[in-house]
Amino acid sequence: MASSKQSGADFEEHIVMQLLGRLRLMHLRLIDALDRQQSLRRAAQELSVSQPAATKILQDLEDVIGVRLFDRHACSLEINDFGRFVAIYARRMLGETQRFGADLHTLVATGHGTLSIGAIMVTAAELMPAAVLALKASRPGTTVRLIESSSDRLLVDLAKGEYDFVIARLVNPQDAVRFELIPLNDEPLCVFTARDTSLPERVETLADLHAMQWVMQDSPTPAHALLRARPDS
Repeated sequence: MASSKQSGADFEEHIVMQLLGRLRLMHLRLIDALDRQQSLRRAAQELSVSQPAATKILQDLEDVIGVRLFDRHACSLEINDFGRFVAIYARRMLGETQRFGADLHTLVATGHGTLSIGAIMVTAAELMPAAVLALKASRPGTTVRLIESSSDRLLVDLAKGEYDFVIARLVNPQDAVRFELIPLNDEPLCVFTARDTSLPERVETLADLHAMQWVMQDSPTPAHALLRARPDS
């Protein structure tokens, strides 16, 4: 008795795994069309497939289900009790799929989803709040994930696919090849000194300050790279 129950459970698990692994929406669409049309030719036309293709799909469905779903006659197919049972299930699943598609379209149209943005501190404090507010006004369902970091770190993580886009400064010349760039604005570079610093009488370029002591950001920050590359500016 225990062996019989066990074998029954194993058979049920086999059927479930077969359905999960092989049942397709085209199978369900075909049996729904066949139940309504009562004709393989008309069902094939409704699905925009050839009649031989429809026959193959039906044979494959019956192989997946494990039973005959239609009684074959000389010039027609007649759905049987198994077929009606599967057709009812198919109609329900196809309706659920249509509702899923409509709901998904609504989610996409209203801007649901997550946008991952990386930004340097100056933009995170000034530019990003207004940009996020404008985005939320037009696509209120969007979730914005904003991470502040340095330009070099942001670009490394962008290359890994951790952000949808970043707002940062160029660090290396090859970044212009690796990424699609959209210039937003020119950024002023300022030099600050103490009040009692002895400056040359005439200061027109950075080269005039070249011999003085500097406090600079570490490499490879963009400001450091710019000053190293243009000592005669």
